[in-house]
Parts: sequence; structure tokens; C-alpha cells
Amino acid sequence: MYFSDCGIVLLRQQTRESDRVAAVYTREHGRINIRFPGAGKPQGKLKAMSEPLSLCDFRLYRRTHASIASAAGGKIISVFPGIRADLDRTLLSLSLCELMFRLTPLSQPSEGKFDLLWGALQALDSGCSTE
Repeated sequence: MYFSDCGIVLLRQQTRESDRVAAVYTREHGRINIRFPGAGKPQGKLKAMSEPLSLCDFRLYRRTHASIASAAGGKIISVFPGIRADLDRTLLSLSLCELMFRLTPLSQPSEGKFDLLWGALQALDSGCSTE
């Protein structure tokens, strides 16, 4: 089944020779694991979409009763350049993403949690204090 959803990449890891698996918190499906085939190659088309702190509109494919989805494409909405320009903001943002990963169960959507994370990342991107 193909579906689209907006999500924020929380973390990623390399699998096999050229694939990546990322934990993504999506608006309508909660936290899901997504496989990005070929993203480990230098010319991988989905490489930027699998990086942490990327807000993307994902096009995904999931087989029935499968625990992991495969990325079929999508569009990058934001990579939060204001956050990436400052080390303190980057570390705080990655900490927020790790908290979301550790404290949310798989496949249990919560639009409130998604909006809270997105709002915090937007505030850090616009230059608010890290205090």
C-alpha cells in the first residue's frame, strides 16, 4: 500500500552496503521506521531525505503487516538551516529528536506531539535562545 505523510527524521543508521534505515515521526502515522534503498551511495537520490532534522513529505510503500516502510520518493520541505549553522542549536535539536524517539511508541499517531516538535524546531531555526 502506497501512502504519503509529512514527517521529521529523528535518527538514521546505515544498513547493508548502501541502504539506510531512519526513524521518522509523521503527522498521521506516528513514529515509523523507513528504509531508504540506495541512500548510502554517493549518488543516492534519497540521501538528503534520510538525514536527521529533515522535514519532508514522504511517499512510502508498506506491505501488509510489515514493520518497516520503504521510501519511494518525496519532497524536502525544510532542513532547518538556522539550526545547522549553530552548534548549540544543533545539539539541542538532536536531543529533542532523541527524546521523541525514546518516548514515543511505534505506529501510534499524535498530531499534538508532531506539532510540538515542529514548533520547537521552527523556533530554534528562527534564532530564539537555547535557554
